[in-house]
Amino acid sequence: MTHTNLVAAYNLGKQTADKSYTDICYSGDIPEWVFDDTDANEFFEAGRAGYELPTYGTGWRYGAIPESGRSYNYRDDRQERGVSVMQLDGGEKIKTLAELNSLSTRPIVRVSGYVNPSDCGGDGEPLLIACTIARTGAIGGTRIA
Repeated sequence: MTHTNLVAAYNLGKQTADKSYTDICYSGDIPEWVFDDTDANEFFEAGRAGYELPTYGTGWRYGAIPESGRSYNYRDDRQERGVSVMQLDGGEKIKTLAELNSLSTRPIVRVSGYVNPSDCGGDGEPLLIACTIARTGAIGGTRIA
């Protein structure tokens, strides 16, 4: 999904904020791709709810980006509304890297995406929409993929 399409979905959400879902579905004014694509749908819902346009951020997580584009919360037995990240660049540190490394055997992966303004992960962590692998980087001197 392109940035232009995501912004279009957000704007459609803002334009339909005062309409019921029944009216939206039967009007035919919203293209199907807005509902079929999970990333576009998150932008649409952010617009409907009156949130600011999601901002682009970079951070890191443990393990690869899930194929579904959404992390799974095993404690709550549900998909989350984006890919969870342990920390965004410039964000609040959750724990030190050494403490976190002791908790996971998965590799540290640097990722980028749009910060979900309307939800966070089950442990309060940021969620990224339309998440991709970031080029390269380092955290606290530790090289990451």
